[in-house]
Amino acid sequence: MTKRPIHPLRAMREHLNLTQKRLAEEAGVGAQTILRAEHNKPINAESRRLLCDYFGMTPEALGLVSNEQKAVGNRRPPDTPAIALPEIPTSPIAQAIAQGIVLASKQLESADMAHTRFHVLQRYGLAPHLT
Repeated sequence: MTKRPIHPLRAMREHLNLTQKRLAEEAGVGAQTILRAEHNKPINAESRRLLCDYFGMTPEALGLVSNEQKAVGNRRPPDTPAIALPEIPTSPIAQAIAQGIVLASKQLESADMAHTRFHVLQRYGLAPHLT
């Protein structure tokens, strides 16, 4: 049985412990958009831009651009930073730390939760630093 690789958008969403619905709300897109993107279905350019802005990543890094779109020249704007997916820790100590960070992030739930979560993850090097 061959395992299908996880979609980059789903990997980032799960890394930040977000549901499809929550990511859609925070990024300003529809929940169906997240579902479509994670199943390699095309999404519109504005939704791609909003998701890329939310994660601070390129459409290619998030798996939002098909090979056909790349060939046509649907590239990221030159001022968009190219940020690779972070390495997920595998040692027991790193996993325990990551679990602690996730628990701390959950405790910071508030009206400004997305902003707070992003800055907490940034502080621990689990989210990109945007300039």
